[in-house]
Amino acid sequence: NNIFTRCGKAAIVFLNENNKADGNVYASMPEACLGFSSGESQKWLDLPEWRNSYGWDANGVTVSMNIDFDPDQLKLTMDTEKLPGVAVLRMLNTDMFGKQTGDKRAPGPFADPAASVTRVIDPRVAIPAKE
Repeated sequence: NNIFTRCGKAAIVFLNENNKADGNVYASMPEACLGFSSGESQKWLDLPEWRNSYGWDANGVTVSMNIDFDPDQLKLTMDTEKLPGVAVLRMLNTDMFGKQTGDKRAPGPFADPAASVTRVIDPRVAIPAKE
């Protein structure tokens, strides 16, 4: 349930087949940004090949998204189409601000990242307590 954007060549590189990946979003990444290395063999795959070859990221998607981070003001701006809801992972059913997401949520740190939004993500600011 991660968002990978502008990571250079690779979003994920696995070193063995006993890994898991699901519900990820890939934006502004090269087409074949998913890697698998075994010994001296290395493969770069696009999302459909990654899914068909290894069963990884059955609920992953490639979307159009712009993400910008201002480190001086600790502001994160996300401009995206509606992201698909995916099953929560390891009971992570709140976003980084403590907002409940239910049993499905959009990948990434926010409960509903649809549309253009700018948020301060200062770790020194207390997250509101759950009700």
